[in-house]
Amino acid sequence: GAVKLFYADGYGEVKRVFVDPLYRGQGIAKLIMTALAAQLVKEGIMLVRLETGIKQTAAIRLYKSLGYQKRAPFGQYAIDPLSLFMEKQLGS
Repeated sequence: GAVKLFYADGYGEVKRVFVDPLYRGQGIAKLIMTALAAQLVKEGIMLVRLETGIKQTAAIRLYKSLGYQKRAPFGQYAIDPLSLFMEKQLGS
């Protein structure tokens, strides 16, 4: 997993989460996402955003289960009918 930090804008963006197909369905992606969020909080960033494809149904279910909510495009992203943008407030 990887995040990009946007200190000036006050958020981190999840750029990549990958679990080897042999190990999918075991909760590893959730652990990765939790670790990435913890690292953002450690860096003082309390907002996390991401972009994913609309056909990534397993990923979207994961993000929703972790409390991510749909939002408009952010940063350099433009409206794209094949993209879904989400964010989550971290901490208390």
